[in-house]
Amino acid sequence: MVVEDHQAKVFTVFGPLVGDAQWTQRVERAREQGRNLTLCTVRSEVDARVMMRDLAARGFARSEYAIL
Repeated sequence: MVVEDHQAKVFTVFGPLVGDAQWTQRVERAREQGRNLTLCTVRSEVDARVMMRDLAARGFARSEYAIL
């Protein structure tokens, strides 16, 4: 799972996960507080690497820390 913070231009990767309900709820709460977040489920490590390269090309940095 990849969470993107569009205001801070950072992203973080969580997983592998069995379920995403906890993260979906956290993103919803953060959005209610005015944060501009996107949550994406990634099916494989290859897809995650492709997504991370795309985010880096768009100016996002990978966060060493959880952004939620």
